[in-house]
Amino acid sequence: MKSIYEKVGRTAFVIAEWRAEESESADPLFYDHIANIFLNEETKQIPAAISQSSPSTKFFGSLSHPLF
Repeated sequence: MKSIYEKVGRTAFVIAEWRAEESESADPLFYDHIANIFLNEETKQIPAAISQSSPSTKFFGSLSHPLF
């Protein structure tokens, strides 16, 4: 059986995770109340690794997709 990553694509989940985190921060730049719907433990692994190794990627990635 295909994982959710194989069905949709990793980039969508990476951006959704970062947008959900920004929405839940103390002083968010924007609110995305839909992003959490698509997330689970599997989809959170890659964004966490990217954020740890390159924090600026998370910042620019979440801002570059304001309509999704």
